[in-house]
Amino acid sequence: MKNLTKLMFAIALTSVALTGCKEKDLYDPSYKEAELAANFTSEFGDVAADQNFNTSESATLTATVDLDYGVTYTLGIFEGSPINNSSAIILAKTSITSGETVELSFTKSKVDTTFFAAVIYPNGYMAAKPFACIDGEATVSFVNSSTSSASLMSAKSAMRTRAVSSDGTVTVETMSAPDFDSYLDGATELTSENNTTNPDNTITKYKISSGTWTDNIPLLQSANGITLYVADGATLQINQEQRVNMGNTIVVASGGTVEIASGVTLRTNADGGTGTRGMIYVQSGATVKGEGTLEFSNGTTEYSYNGGTIDVGTLNINGGTLYNANGATLYADDLRGGASNSTLINQGKVIVGTAGSSNWWSTSEQYAGLILKNNCYFESKDGLQLGGATELGDGSYTKASNVWSIIGSDHSYTDNQNYIAMGHNAVLVAEDNLSISNHGIVGPSSNSTGEAYVYFGQCSSANYGNWNNKNEWIYNYVNLVHTGSTEGSGYTNLTTYMLNGYAADCGWSNAKCTESEKVAESTTGILTTKESDDCSPAIIAKEDTITTETVYYNGKTYTVAFEDLGSTDDFDFNDIVLYVTVGGYSVTYTYTNGEVTSTTENGNNDGVTVRVMAAGGTLPIEVYYDSQLLYSKSTSEMLNTTSFNGVLATVTLDGVSASGFDMGDAETIKNFKIKVDGTTESYFVSASTDKGDTPQAIVIGTAWSWPTERTNIGTSYPAFKKWVGDTIYGDWYESGGVSVITPSNY
Repeated sequence: MKNLTKLMFAIALTSVALTGCKEKDLYDPSYKEAELAANFTSEFGDVAADQNFNTSESATLTATVDLDYGVTYTLGIFEGSPINNSSAIILAKTSITSGETVELSFTKSKVDTTFFAAVIYPNGYMAAKPFACIDGEATVSFVNSSTSSASLMSAKSAMRTRAVSSDGTVTVETMSAPDFDSYLDGATELTSENNTTNPDNTITKYKISSGTWTDNIPLLQSANGITLYVADGATLQINQEQRVNMGNTIVVASGGTVEIASGVTLRTNADGGTGTRGMIYVQSGATVKGEGTLEFSNGTTEYSYNGGTIDVGTLNINGGTLYNANGATLYADDLRGGASNSTLINQGKVIVGTAGSSNWWSTSEQYAGLILKNNCYFESKDGLQLGGATELGDGSYTKASNVWSIIGSDHSYTDNQNYIAMGHNAVLVAEDNLSISNHGIVGPSSNSTGEAYVYFGQCSSANYGNWNNKNEWIYNYVNLVHTGSTEGSGYTNLTTYMLNGYAADCGWSNAKCTESEKVAESTTGILTTKESDDCSPAIIAKEDTITTETVYYNGKTYTVAFEDLGSTDDFDFNDIVLYVTVGGYSVTYTYTNGEVTSTTENGNNDGVTVRVMAAGGTLPIEVYYDSQLLYSKSTSEMLNTTSFNGVLATVTLDGVSASGFDMGDAETIKNFKIKVDGTTESYFVSASTDKGDTPQAIVIGTAWSWPTERTNIGTSYPAFKKWVGDTIYGDWYESGGVSVITPSNY
């Protein structure tokens, strides 16, 4: 600033006469207002009629929240998206109960029109959406229909957003058993004479009451609506390819047996895969066995049923649906699912030699289409290749040496088809290796009755492609537990880029847990083996784990910069520089086993804080907000005008709340003022400027970098001159920044 030291009277008169403002008192009121205006307009041109030298203005948001009945939320307005953004700035907040509509005032930049509204749930979840503010008015609604399309994430650093049901329960469907007795009623014994498709043969219900039938049955592949009942004690041998199509059905009753010879296929589709497909129903106590192939291609609207035992060389669910009922067992050396919608629904026990291939890209016709819905026990001694909408129900156990999770199409956040959905206490074990390609894993949204667990020896591949939503792959209560000594080439992608969730305890493969904690979790928190006929939950009860996390919401900082305007070669606006931070608060969440059990707003942190950043005048000076003294200086030393050496003072405004504190309002700005001790008298100067007048202070909607001593603001920020004459250049401070002081650590 200027040399404003008090001088002896005679020298002062001479100095004023010779050098003008360079030697005058700071803010000397005797200096004519017209001269002040002339100096400023000579430098920057005429002031626009609507120019009040404040880059901010007042605005109002009308918000409606209609979510969970009776729940009270925190409603916040943010400059940018607060989702997963620790630096998002909150402009205003209030409480709102579901079903209410409120008006919330906030201060906005005059040139910005897009802001974000967010509702923060009591448990820390956050739903956020953008809104447009035009002419100071805006509206936004959070209702059940709109929240589903909003960005719904956690206010914590982690995301916990999706659930298969309201609490994350995965319920694998239960199919009804066929009415087995109805297929025996009125059935005719199958003989060599009536095993014909001759039009004169009008029989539709057949049975094998006893003994062993060894011949091919053309009725089942060429006639329509045929049923064959294999009774208790009877055996149907399949010694050559046997198709069951045209809506026909084989029913294996309790005590009945179907034997499939090696190299032979019993399939429920027509020749060449066309035509109406048939069914095979296996009752509890019945058996289908052999070294051959059993193939189901019954389509997606019907299902074949196993309530007994299937034990074959190859089981191919080729575009069909097989339901393995509670108490049923299914064994196969090779389980395949080549076509799309190949679905195995398991409520019992399944043990296979392999259900996948390491070179799946060249053998996709065999494995890539399998959709597994497991609600009990599934084990593959070798590989397991998962595709489509895999469901691992509550308490289920799914195990394989190698697990490949594959989807052929792009990942879609809103498409459940591209996820492995895991319920409470569901366990997926990839003993040797886990590989994920275009597939996500979603666990339960609540861990009140248990979490989901994925154990893997190593991760050879975790391919999320080039999609923008790569961080939506693994989330909710999914515990990743690395059990092997080798990480694998996909480990970093899996645990860094694809992992975005939360667990109540260690078990994550990330830096939050030590290796010993991970090992302890894997050995004490969960059964790594279980009996294959046990469908009870796999989790062992653990003691409550209590954790806390503090979430910070940054307040908005404005700058008030004073200038005496006494010299046409100065205009550095660093006589007094104030940073005014409005709002900003923190909330501490306490979690018991991962669920929020208490929420605490930390202290009186919803006020207004003023930091004195620079004092470039040399006369004694005091800085006030209304009648509250914020800062005083009696020496002639100019502080923080050539370099930044720390904040001069930090003061919280007395009795002032961030709620309703409007830095775009002239009455609020008027309360910021300075008292200057001149050579003849003391006087006050306010930060507020009437529209069209020349300023003695400017208000900027950010933590501004001010010009160094005697650097003209127009030199540091060339667009400032444009803003003087036209308020559309309200973002003038975002470009330039030459010869300025940028503070740090304030």
